[in-house]
Amino acid sequence: MNTKANSYPKEGHKGNFFINASRGSAKEKIISKIFEDPSKKYYVRELAREAKVNPNSVINAVKHLEKENIVKRKTRRHIVEIFADLDDPAFLRKKRIFNLMQIYDSGIADYLTKYYNPKSIILFGSYSRGEDIKKSDIDIAVITDNEEIINLEVFEKKLSRKIHLLLLQYKKINDELYASLINGISIYGYLDKK
Repeated sequence: MNTKANSYPKEGHKGNFFINASRGSAKEKIISKIFEDPSKKYYVRELAREAKVNPNSVINAVKHLEKENIVKRKTRRHIVEIFADLDDPAFLRKKRIFNLMQIYDSGIADYLTKYYNPKSIILFGSYSRGEDIKKSDIDIAVITDNEEIINLEVFEKKLSRKIHLLLLQYKKINDELYASLINGISIYGYLDKK
């Protein structure tokens, strides 16, 4: 049995400069909750409870996030509903950055690189585009000659998502899949021209 497969990293990278949801500012905690489940609509107290911040902090942060086109709010009879501004390109750009940081901070990029010694690792699909929702999986293609499937449960727990890992040999990639990969995000190496 290969011991490399059992040597999971205990933690990912430290010092996430984009968002540190556990001990960041109220704004960072709120953004994190919105990005984790962008299809959900929140009430102020509900978002405060889930993000573990004061309701007044939610109100102040939401004002700033509205200006940045990250969230929208709708008020009905003294009840404020907060939800992701899914149609704005600014939301998608920041969601993509958030997703990419989640990948690197989980340690999966380093783990796959060490285990497979690949030519390239590509994040693709809805997660790479920032269009994912809470139930979406994470699609990762590894260009390698190693065909051994490894258990990624540790990373699935860290990322709160299923991971769909594709192990591919470069010469066997069809044109349709190649187009999908080239539109993804390279998290290691590069993809040659076909």
